[in-house]
Amino acid sequence: MNSDDERKTIAKAQNGDNAAFAQIIMKYQDDVRAFLAVRMQHIIDADDLAQEAFIIAHRKLKDFDNSRAFSPWIKGIALNQLKDFYRRSNAHLNSDISDFEEILSDEIENKLSNQDENSMLVALEQCLEKVDDKFHKLIKQHYTEGYTVDELTKIHQVKHSAMTMRLHRIREKLRNCIDKRLTGTMA
Repeated sequence: MNSDDERKTIAKAQNGDNAAFAQIIMKYQDDVRAFLAVRMQHIIDADDLAQEAFIIAHRKLKDFDNSRAFSPWIKGIALNQLKDFYRRSNAHLNSDISDFEEILSDEIENKLSNQDENSMLVALEQCLEKVDDKFHKLIKQHYTEGYTVDELTKIHQVKHSAMTMRLHRIREKLRNCIDKRLTGTMA
């Protein structure tokens, strides 16, 4: 389906032609599923969210500006569904120690030699020294002593989402600090 045919099909779907909307689904369903699947742990959840995204797209199709590309619009709906999914299920990007290690390795480790890994550990130690005491305690409880997020929520009397956000922010601050130290932008 070329872009002119697609616009005509979308216009038909906007006027209530369900067969035309089915053609749109057939064209974009694999892209939307793939878009979601790479951002989720379980493919079945990605399929469910893709289906929800198309249901919402069908409801809001009259609001779609047919002079624009359809793909970014449907993927935007899918992304909003993904965000809602994580909010509803309190599923946050994993907050266990493996993710802590991933943050250290994602952008840095692939570029570093063994000698540079020692520099990274030194940078981590220096950055940990600069962390507020309350966050330092939280890091120790979670990553050294092995407390789960659920256990930490009870200890610190906060909601699960608040605890995962705290841990996420701590990891981000540490990653940024390490990056700055390794690139020499911080004394």
